[in-house]
Amino acid sequence: FILKPPMSERQLARRILASPQLRLNSLPVLSSLLPVAPFTEFDKEWIHENMVEVKDILGYGKVGEDYDRDVEDDEKFWQHSSPDPKAHLHTFLYLAFQHEESYRAKRMRHTRVGHYRLAFLGEFVLDLAMAELLLQMYPRDTPASLRERAFAVTNKRGLERILSDAGLHQLAFPEDENFHVCLFSLPCRSVFLALIAAVYLSLGMSEVYKLLFETFAFDLDAKSAQPKVRSKHEDVDHVSADFEGRRLTWKDIAFYKPPEDALFAAPRLFRACVPPGMYRFRRNLWDVESRPKVMDILGYPLDVRDENLDMTEAREIELGLGLQLCFMHPSAYKNDHPRFCYERLEFIGSKIQDVVMAERLLMKHLDAPAIFLNRIHRGITINRICGRRLRMKRLHKFITYGEERQLEFARCHRLRNFTHSATQQALHGLGYIVYGKAEVRRLMFDVFEFEKPLPTQADFNDMLASQGRRFVNTLQPTY
Repeated sequence: FILKPPMSERQLARRILASPQLRLNSLPVLSSLLPVAPFTEFDKEWIHENMVEVKDILGYGKVGEDYDRDVEDDEKFWQHSSPDPKAHLHTFLYLAFQHEESYRAKRMRHTRVGHYRLAFLGEFVLDLAMAELLLQMYPRDTPASLRERAFAVTNKRGLERILSDAGLHQLAFPEDENFHVCLFSLPCRSVFLALIAAVYLSLGMSEVYKLLFETFAFDLDAKSAQPKVRSKHEDVDHVSADFEGRRLTWKDIAFYKPPEDALFAAPRLFRACVPPGMYRFRRNLWDVESRPKVMDILGYPLDVRDENLDMTEAREIELGLGLQLCFMHPSAYKNDHPRFCYERLEFIGSKIQDVVMAERLLMKHLDAPAIFLNRIHRGITINRICGRRLRMKRLHKFITYGEERQLEFARCHRLRNFTHSATQQALHGLGYIVYGKAEVRRLMFDVFEFEKPLPTQADFNDMLASQGRRFVNTLQPTY
């Protein structure tokens, strides 16, 4: 083979500046998922031939008058410089179908990398969308049942059938490529996830629900989607008035707009995770002694100015109840009250944590393939690491346990690692439903410092030696 000569600095600078990712600064996440190189005539050929059919199948044939023009006459479209996310729908839909077995992805690296970067984000966006949906549709179910429902409709066994029923199978796997698609084909899964990310970036989360339930016809009432019957304790506590009477539909959740005087960013989701019965814990020992310390470490309450001071006071009260729920281990009150624990907040917190971390990595590594990003993502958000970050802030001391579980943890401290990880994810979930996604970024990167490397055993021993203390052989804190 022939070795290519290395690029000069001028050629490298020209290549970087020509990347579509550097031409759009107003939408950093969307810009990071644009292809790393401008489209060629080879790429435009597929868009001219198939884009109208793709948009008609997905129900986006008329996104807007400004985007129904012929793409051949739209020079701004090929420059990727439009500040409107809808203008980039063509680009993302094209990348969504260029999996590694397709003809164009084999020839063009930028399409192959762009496809799997979309699929990398789409996996976490799909998990977040299903978590928000199921928490509100089934306010009394346990997170274990909700995970089974989500897995039943999003597992890889039916993805080829879903694409085929929607009419997208021939576009993803044309007959002229002679590619045999099996039932468990990974390209089917990546195409599905890339479509989720394409719609999420261009049109928003509400259109993701529309894509799932109208185009792909997800059925949560199917027999295969029903969870296992478990011997659970009777849930005697009432739910919020929003969930009484009838079960919410996906349209109620997708197109819900909170009122102007809402206390939280997602008020209905807050009511689904924090039971109304939490008011009985006001002015208890934890609320008086531990809550001020926890709020001081986390920087709560945030500076949110309301015209009515009663709204500010009510938000602080609700936030305090949510914080207390984040530190309630299931062994404390779940036997009598199934929803008085952090499990539902942990369920939504783990999903939003994955989405925020994925967006951060995509913006930091503009040309990195998905396999590299996935390895970093798993290394940062692994449960063992998340638990250590909570302990570094000394927040593990405020968790409420039952007596039997407290004795069990006293014998073996390592058993608490799962509890510490769950508590941190519950804090992320609470910050998301109270203040929004920006608050999750603040908690992850400013408070818990996810991007900062954790100290090694040698660093810990050096710190103790500098303080004149004896060496230890473990990083586990003293409880």
